Amino acid sequence: MILPSSKARSFRIAPAVVAAFALCPLGALAGCGGGDDEAAARTDGIRTVAKIAIDGQLSLSAGDEHTFVALAVYDDGSTRVLSAGDVVWNTSNAEVATVDEDGVVRALGEGMVHITVEHGGVLETRVLVVLS
Repeated sequence: MILPSSKARSFRIAPAVVAAFALCPLGALAGCGGGDDEAAARTDGIRTVAKIAIDGQLSLSAGDEHTFVALAVYDDGSTRVLSAGDVVWNTSNAEVATVDEDGVVRALGEGMVHITVEHGGVLETRVLVVLS
């Protein structure tokens, strides 16, 4: 909102408007428009994703499977569980463990593997040990 100042022809812009335009510089405030998918993914309204946390086991036995959960941790301290369409999961070694788009990790063979989740350019990695 633009508020009139004490001078007849000048205006003061409310701080919330300035913050919104900082997040969406083209002024397309509904969904941030402008085609910057990465910036849109990192923001939810005026909250910004500070980091991603992975909730899941640190070790599995070969043959086991476990679903990892990705949580967006916002700059205000709030969290939100991210769904399959919000993130991309990866494994550093598909011979040790695989991970699908839903975060389901399948332990295949003994070793150590890095399970990584990405959301809007923000990455988090969990080290998983697979036991024989």
